[in-house]
Amino acid sequence: MKLNLQYFAEESEEETVTAEQEETKEEKVEQEEMVSKSTMKDRLDRKEKQHQKEMAGLKESVTLLQSELEELKTKNMPEEERKSYKQQKAEKEEFDKAKALEKRERALIIKENSISAREELSKKNINQNYVDFLVDNGKFESLEDKLDAFIGMITNDLNEGITTGVKQALSGTPPKASATTTGGAKNPFSKEHFNLTEQGRLLKEDPELFKQLKAQAK
Repeated sequence: MKLNLQYFAEESEEETVTAEQEETKEEKVEQEEMVSKSTMKDRLDRKEKQHQKEMAGLKESVTLLQSELEELKTKNMPEEERKSYKQQKAEKEEFDKAKALEKRERALIIKENSISAREELSKKNINQNYVDFLVDNGKFESLEDKLDAFIGMITNDLNEGITTGVKQALSGTPPKASATTTGGAKNPFSKEHFNLTEQGRLLKEDPELFKQLKAQAK
């Protein structure tokens, strides 16, 4: 059977052209998307710059208006009174600047101390939330609030630690049966000291110890 090689060659060329067209189309779409994103970013940047420019102009206008109002306010004042007023105003401005600077410095110190405290707590495997009690960051309105929060946190951590410890102890391999407990007390589950009354008391007063002693006696 004679094959039409020209037919297959033409078909292969058509498939290649189609694939190239699809690839070109995808590249064109990607380029258009990139251009669109770039255009959108440029628009947002221009709007932001325009907004900043408008805010700067507004701030300048407000400052100028305040200056004019001050001028009108002091215009009819006696000379001595005007001097005293301007001096007090200048002192207040200096005081406000000093307070603002002090506030920024304090915030920086609190931030640095908090970072250092968290690092130390982390090294000692201690809850990093205790940093609020080590660094005076103004989180609590009063000493009483701070004390209440501290007691609540440490109580919660202790309870979690006890619960975790008990679970770990119970999940391990129980020790061999013993007639007495670690402290020398009799084990009411052991054959030598079997006591239903004592078992009932333990179940009511100390369920965890009840489970441990029962496991030891098995």
